[in-house]
Amino acid sequence: MAKCNLCFRHCNISEGSFGFCEVRTCKNGSVIPDNYGKLTSIALDPIVKKQHLLILYII
Repeated sequence: MAKCNLCFRHCNISEGSFGFCEVRTCKNGSVIPDNYGKLTSIALDPIVKKQHLLILYII
């Protein structure tokens, strides 16, 4: 069991389970983030937002 001191809740996380945030887990007696190195969000945003400005630069 490990104690997470990251937020004000100070969760006591047992081995293999998650804290209140459902992000931190306990492995080998230490608290680690489960989502480290994984894709957590994605946003599709166009490179050129205003096409008329692109046309003015080309001309």
